[in-house]
Amino acid sequence: MNYDIYYCSSQKQVKIPEELFSKFGVNSVHIPQINDPEVDRVIDYVNPNIVIYDRFITEEQFNWRIRERCPDAVTFIDTQDLHFLRHIREHLKNNGSSITETKNFQISLNNTPDHLMNGVLRELSSMHRTDATIVSSSFERDYLIHNFNFPAEKIIHAPFFYSLHQRRLDFNLSKRKDFVVIGNFSHLPNKDALLWLKQSIWSKIRDYIPNAKLHVYGANPTKEDMELTDESESFYVKGPIKEDKLFLTLSKYRVNLAPLRFGAGIKGKVVDNWIAGTPTVTTSIGSEGMDDDGTWGGLIANTEDGFVEAATTLYLEPKIWKECQNDGFRLLNDLFEKKMNENNLQNDMNRIIRDAKSMKNRDWIKSILFMNSNNYMKELSKKIEIKEALTKKIQNLKSQNGREDNISD
Repeated sequence: MNYDIYYCSSQKQVKIPEELFSKFGVNSVHIPQINDPEVDRVIDYVNPNIVIYDRFITEEQFNWRIRERCPDAVTFIDTQDLHFLRHIREHLKNNGSSITETKNFQISLNNTPDHLMNGVLRELSSMHRTDATIVSSSFERDYLIHNFNFPAEKIIHAPFFYSLHQRRLDFNLSKRKDFVVIGNFSHLPNKDALLWLKQSIWSKIRDYIPNAKLHVYGANPTKEDMELTDESESFYVKGPIKEDKLFLTLSKYRVNLAPLRFGAGIKGKVVDNWIAGTPTVTTSIGSEGMDDDGTWGGLIANTEDGFVEAATTLYLEPKIWKECQNDGFRLLNDLFEKKMNENNLQNDMNRIIRDAKSMKNRDWIKSILFMNSNNYMKELSKKIEIKEALTKKIQNLKSQNGREDNISD
């Protein structure tokens, strides 16, 4: 089936890759302020059959409008990762829990602080209100089903989509040296991992491998991030890598380090290194949803000393290094091959679209949540609309009359 695709955003300038226009014919539509009645006119113009929300906050803002104006539209949430899981794990880490304790924590109604439980309930409510939820991690799929009794038929597992054609990269250990770290600096789990590495781990690794260097790459580094560079420790923050140089750059290193103490979802930084033939040392949180049947393209350690030992072993032991590299290649093919995952996603979405009506007719939780939370969001949005309209009208009167001091808000 052929669809017209519209990318709708409230950002004034939406940057869409040229490839999306030329290959898929994506149309960009600007949505006014979220609580502006003009949003309804945009929805009427697009008149969607299928709506994909970018994370649960977008569903909260717009789903009641979609349901009101396009009641037959099939709706999806693309979670990226479970936000509530990442936030709870951050809370646990900040309050002294070990990585193993953080990883194994089971969220329940009687062990989670109210301010964090609010995020859990909001995100789960959004998932229930839509026809299907897209998750990238097999762990998070299973977690939703077993920990929250979320309907398995409403979950779509869609991991990465990588074209694994042969690249002109050198996969030999003999031409590689040093350690690499990669990740967006604005993502808090990455920031925390980098600081732990800088403050505690790296100096211990250098005790075993004194000539090794560490190069840190990633988008959005701050001035403070760049100032972490310390030549005396062979610790270098490099900043962004150009996209067309990514795999070539990573292929020059011997080991990738990802000491993640909290987080959720699956890790693109790991897959990028596997494509480049670079094994990864990470934690059980870093490997989550990507370690198939206990296999990992590198080594896993959850303590500081264990991480140091894993990093030095992988760096210094050629046989172990080669085994880990081959495991990474196997996981790429088994879990992230583009054509396979595209077919799986298409089949799952077609199933939801085909069965949406019958699923809705037996989904009592969805109906209950619509009656309550969607009415609340609608009334809240309407109140904000009225308030903003009155504010604008008062500002116009002030401007026209030139008597700002005499007009009361």
